[in-house]
Amino acid sequence: MSTFRLRTPDGTITLGEFDSAQLALESAARLPERSRPPDSALEVLVGQSWHEVQAEGDGQVS
Repeated sequence: MSTFRLRTPDGTITLGEFDSAQLALESAARLPERSRPPDSALEVLVGQSWHEVQAEGDGQVS
């Protein structure tokens, strides 16, 4: 399992550990809309570094 977070201009929301980026995105989609602005980025922790997850589509979590 990997640790995911949602980084926004106003802060960072730790989503937790998931088996896939898809499951993390689904979790982020359940957040209140004000918590996930269009310019947010899903990131995964690899070792000690965070890396942005590239998603197909329009790039927005909805």
